[in-house]
Amino acid sequence: MSTDRHPPMVTLVPAYQPDDRLVRLIEALAAAGSGPVVVVDDGSGPTYRAVFDAARAAGAEIVTHEHNRGKGAALRTGFAHVATAHPGADVVCADCDGQHTPADIARVAAALDADADGIVLGARAFSGDVPPRSRFGNMMTRFAFF
Repeated sequence: MSTDRHPPMVTLVPAYQPDDRLVRLIEALAAAGSGPVVVVDDGSGPTYRAVFDAARAAGAEIVTHEHNRGKGAALRTGFAHVATAHPGADVVCADCDGQHTPADIARVAAALDADADGIVLGARAFSGDVPPRSRFGNMMTRFAFF
C-alpha cells in the first residue's frame, strides 16, 4: 500500500481475547506501510495483557474497554478515537483472528481511494478454516438480514 495516501488510512481492529494473530497482522501492516493501526481491547482482561503489549510494541494504538461491551461498541469507540487522533482519515476495519489479510485490507483501501465519498463493504465466501465463533456470528447476521 502507498504511504502517500490522502487522506491517510487507519486500520481499525476490534479485539476480544485475541491471540498472536493480532500481533502478526499489525507487524504485516507496518511492513506494508499501510498507516496507523488502532486496536480496541474490548474488555479482554489481564490474561491478554501480553498480546496487547506486543501489539503496542508492533506499532498499534491501543484503546481499552474495562469490560466487554461487544463488537459494535468497540467499533464506535475506535471510530471516535480515529476521529480525534487521525481527523479526516479513511478507516478500514479488520478482525483480529486472521480472517483479514493485509492484501484484503489493501483491496478495501484501494476501493475507498476510487470512491472517496462512499462506504466500501467487503464480501467474502466462507470456506476453509473459518473460526466457529465467526461462522456462527455470520450465520446469525445473515438470518437477521433475511
